Amino acid sequence: MEDLSPRPAPPAAPTVWRALFGRRYIAGRRFTLSHAVAHRAIDLAAEVLWRRPRRPLPPDDTLRQIVVAKPDHIGDLLMATPFLAALKAGRPDVPVLLLVGRWNRGCAELLQQCGLCDEVEYLDLPFLSGKPDAARLRLFLADVRRLRARLSRGGPAAFVDLRPYAPNTLFLAALAGKAVGWRIGFGTRGFSRLLDGEIPYERAVPMGQQILGALPLLGLPEPGPYRGPVLPGFPEAFDLARFGLAPGGYILLHMESREQAREVPSAVWRDLLESVLRAGTGGRTFVLVGKAEGENGRQALAFLAERGVPALSLAGKTGFADLFHLARGAAGTVCIDSLGSHLSLTFRRPTLVLMRAGISEYGSFPAPGPDLPLFFTPTGPGQEAERALDARRFALSLAA
Repeated sequence: MEDLSPRPAPPAAPTVWRALFGRRYIAGRRFTLSHAVAHRAIDLAAEVLWRRPRRPLPPDDTLRQIVVAKPDHIGDLLMATPFLAALKAGRPDVPVLLLVGRWNRGCAELLQQCGLCDEVEYLDLPFLSGKPDAARLRLFLADVRRLRARLSRGGPAAFVDLRPYAPNTLFLAALAGKAVGWRIGFGTRGFSRLLDGEIPYERAVPMGQQILGALPLLGLPEPGPYRGPVLPGFPEAFDLARFGLAPGGYILLHMESREQAREVPSAVWRDLLESVLRAGTGGRTFVLVGKAEGENGRQALAFLAERGVPALSLAGKTGFADLFHLARGAAGTVCIDSLGSHLSLTFRRPTLVLMRAGISEYGSFPAPGPDLPLFFTPTGPGQEAERALDARRFALSLAA
């Protein structure tokens, strides 16, 4: 009998470290020796200016706030939601200040509404929000001055940076001086000697699980397994009918990414959608979401129209909160390794993710299982049979 249960992700490659003059940094497809030299020079200066003996975590009654910095993209921020939920449950009397990039404003405000943080602040790190032109650099420096002043007068605080890559925000914790009594971070791309507690890093472990590894450093219980983003207290009221949709009556398509290398050729999308339709979708409507339709979106809509399949484009027509509600109301989502996958997993919906070899990160996801209908499918040439089988798995989960 054919096995149609979710397949596990392929084994991750071991962590590769680049050692240089007594420090080590995680390597990667965009991290060269010249990057390591630059980080080592920055580390040398930082240790002269800001290094101090490691400190124990302040008692609960003296800790006035916990700053959680996650200046990544939206999917990365969603991966941190189980950590934020456990932090608020474990330290309910300590205010949590969430520090994100402005591109995550909508998501951060929703997390605050759901009770995962008490306040939100913004810091646009260079190279994460596009090339650092003069205007972006001025905004960055203004952010640093404002945040340094705020942290310096905020009293005893713990600062948790949840970004394992460069750039990160640990320099800001150091700039705040004695007011930040406890610094926690990965230390994998610099500043490791400035930390009071270092989050363990291992590439084979899902990133959401590694983020949960910061909890013991804050005196909280060992984390359970990472099972995807969580949104306790997510608002129920939402009228899908204004889009002409009904709960469970549609399948989301999300085909775009800020990192274009993750996007998939239209021919692969056509092949996969053909397989999904052949497996059966129960007559559901396909709904395209994202910032813009793009060429892939237009071709997918044209293909569905040729097949007489109901389809609707909401690309560029929804707000951020709308996307969450649409993901919750969907029967499932077909997407690339980007925001759409994390939105779908937030609500434990069947999720079929197109993965590009050497680009897509399996470590961004929890382990698939009966409680989490997550299906990875390859996008390379000659892998049509695998995609067809994954499409059948996905279609079967829609009917479950």
